Amino acid sequence: MHRDHVPTVLPGFELLGSTDVCHNQGMIRYIPDASGSLAKLSDIQIFTVQGHPEFTKSIVSKVVGIRADKGIFTPEFAQDAIKRNELRNDGVEVIARTVWKILGAIHAET
Repeated sequence: MHRDHVPTVLPGFELLGSTDVCHNQGMIRYIPDASGSLAKLSDIQIFTVQGHPEFTKSIVSKVVGIRADKGIFTPEFAQDAIKRNELRNDGVEVIARTVWKILGAIHAET
């Protein structure tokens, strides 16, 4: 949305996911000696995401419309963003719950 991004995965971090729009959608760094298949959510030292997990479909539609009207987004970019906005949004439900789990506010099994 704001076109600021971290294009590469930093040393010591693991990539969480990629899209065609942004290779580095998020990354994590575990506390020393905790990475690997046995790592737990509580072993995460740094958790980052490039997108806006708090954005809902209605927020994205409004932001894209305003930025397209002002010429910040090209018509093609705006059209693509609106099309992708129809995809399932896991931000609020999945990312927010994961952050709470990492912080220990809710149990990892929840």
